[in-house]
Parts: sequence; structure tokens; C-alpha cells
Amino acid sequence: SKAHEEHSLFDFFIYDAADAVCHRCRFRTNHRGYSGGGFADYQSKGSWLEFQMKDSLLQQHTSVDLLVRYAAGGNDRPVDVIVDNKLVGSLDLKSTGNWNTWHIETILLK
Repeated sequence: SKAHEEHSLFDFFIYDAADAVCHRCRFRTNHRGYSGGGFADYQSKGSWLEFQMKDSLLQQHTSVDLLVRYAAGGNDRPVDVIVDNKLVGSLDLKSTGNWNTWHIETILLK
């Protein structure tokens, strides 16, 4: 499914991992609880997903929260968040205990 938008008091956009460009990772559907077309299974350190965001998203809003929904059955995983080739922050994705339990972490982009 392509990213879609909803309009209400707050605008939000959903970006599905299946619509991203996957670098050194694989798209999977073998664990329960994912949304959209599947999830990204990061194969090793240095794996990443690349999303094309709406050009106007960061320009039209004074702040943008990025919510990342993930499962991490093993160890905690640090994740860098890069926008327009600039490191804007990082997330420390804590273990969720198994691959079928999903949590959400948030980072303020601006």
C-alpha cells in the first residue's frame, strides 16, 4: 500500500516498510502483529530503510513527530534517524521480549 494521508485536527502520514527501499534487510511477514504489507528484518549492523517523505511535510509544520513501530525479540537496537543526509537524532529500541510484541518509540524531527 502506498503512503496515505488522513486529515483531521492533526495531519499524519503512514509509511509502510513494504513501500521503502530496503538496504541490507529483508521484508517479512512471518511474525504476528505487523501492519501494512510486512516488516523489515534488519540482517546486520548497517541495515536501513529509505523512505521518500512528502516534500512539504517538514517545510509546512513547525514540528514533526516520527513514530517508529517495531518488534525486537533479542537485544536492544540503536537506530539513527537521518533526514536529507543529516543525522537528526537516534532511537534506542529496547527489546520487546519476542518478535510478536510491538512497541512504539517517538522522536521529534524539528
